[in-house]
Amino acid sequence: MDIKNKYRLTEIVYVMTDPDQLERFVTEIIITINGMMYGIKYIDTVSYHYEFELSNTKNVVAGFN
Repeated sequence: MDIKNKYRLTEIVYVMTDPDQLERFVTEIIITINGMMYGIKYIDTVSYHYEFELSNTKNVVAGFN
């Protein structure tokens, strides 16, 4: 099995729909039958996202300032 993940553990990422564009870091890479998800941490909170929801650069998303 060849797994190609875009982000590495401890890499800083941003959630594209987060209006505050807070820096979070990758703490988990989860592979399931349904695809790959990333566990990302901000202070004491971990959230889970698909690769398409993340970016390694800050984003300005339409509707957010």
